Amino acid sequence: MLYTIWCAVYLVVLYLVLFPIQFVFLQRTEWKPLAHKINAIWGRLFFLGVGISVRVEYRFKPDPKGVYVICANHFSYLDIAAMGVIVNNYYAFVGKSEVKHIPLLGYMFAKLHVQVDRAQANSRAYSLAKSIRTLASGRSIMIFPEGVSGLQSCHRWYRSKMVHLLWPFSSRCP
Repeated sequence: MLYTIWCAVYLVVLYLVLFPIQFVFLQRTEWKPLAHKINAIWGRLFFLGVGISVRVEYRFKPDPKGVYVICANHFSYLDIAAMGVIVNNYYAFVGKSEVKHIPLLGYMFAKLHVQVDRAQANSRAYSLAKSIRTLASGRSIMIFPEGVSGLQSCHRWYRSKMVHLLWPFSSRCP
């Protein structure tokens, strides 16, 4: 229990320390890759601070300048921080729009990533169009296609419709 409290407090404090720098980088489009790097730094510092070592074994090493549709399983909230450590690429998450209501984190999410309200069909179409524009601009897309996190997600079918629609817009498909 004490370790869980430490992890939660460290996560919040670390984000509060890094957010002012990230806020500055979010103000201009050409600075947004630097805001994305702050997320990667946050992930590395988080894992270091909570004593979790991350070992990456690549079966395919993506080109850091390549454009990809990256699909990953989503088992916990650690997955989001892990992607910043594992994937050395400028990408946008496609994530649920409810995140934008979280103070500070929501501001970053709204400025840097693609939001989707899965309950509204027009939101799904908008997020697909924004994802296509993101790929066309030279930035990758990160999707957790099963749409949920937690242990039940390992038994869920992928919501593959968006993945199949985006795939042709990815310039290098491994």
